[in-house]
Amino acid sequence: MTDHLYEEGSRSAVVPHLSSLVLGLIAIAVVGKPLGWIGFLLPLGPLLTAAIARATGRPPAPTWRFALAFSLMCAALIGGGWLLLWAAEPVPALGLLFPLGLLAFFLGLVNFVLISISRSFRAWKAIPLDYPWIPGWLERPLGLTPMMKEM
Repeated sequence: MTDHLYEEGSRSAVVPHLSSLVLGLIAIAVVGKPLGWIGFLLPLGPLLTAAIARATGRPPAPTWRFALAFSLMCAALIGGGWLLLWAAEPVPALGLLFPLGLLAFFLGLVNFVLISISRSFRAWKAIPLDYPWIPGWLERPLGLTPMMKEM
């Protein structure tokens, strides 16, 4: 099985890209309702899949770092939007940020779900991923190279 980990049709290449989405759904099920702070948990999905792969002796999918970078940016947008939605509760003057928070929350949430599903399909078909919203300053700490972008 380890000979075919990253070829077309490989299921293990899909796992890091769906892991954040699955983790979010599990958190919603545990909490009992969808709350915005769950967005802050999204980066744990790719980290857990890489840690589990290493613990079981398999190499993690080489594209897990892209899933991590994208989920970090979406977590910031979804969680930040959620914080802006509730900012008016302790400080009423921040009620003016409600529309901005609503826009950021739903833009981040819809984009996260759609991009996670489409990048999982691309990983399944071994098509280059092209994740959006990964700024240059985040590429270097995560070890994202131009060669990896073609995977």
